[in-house]
Amino acid sequence: MVLCNEVANEVAGVAQSRRLRSRRALQVALYPMVKTRGLSAEPALHVLREVGDAYATRQANLTNGNYGRPGSRGKRTSSTATGTSACTPPSTNPHRNRPRRRTPPKAGWVWIWGS
Repeated sequence: MVLCNEVANEVAGVAQSRRLRSRRALQVALYPMVKTRGLSAEPALHVLREVGDAYATRQANLTNGNYGRPGSRGKRTSSTATGTSACTPPSTNPHRNRPRRRTPPKAGWVWIWGS
């Protein structure tokens, strides 16, 4: 899981710098790099899908005005529009601080946007 998070952060940085947003573009351009980092095929594809989905979600939220009015110069909108995504480690996820339920929540990644 730690390796997946590290690779996901690296992929997100490269995707931001090269302006790669779609799953397919990420897979074509970055799959060999992800494989050389030591991930097998399925986790490598999962990382690329998650990064692609995070960028697609961000674009949809920006378009719909969920981060502020489109075109506004507010801190929230501008940092979200230009920042890279980052995957927070599971120990910093907010659901870890909640009391346990009978069925624990699925372990997952929380994507945040920063500068």
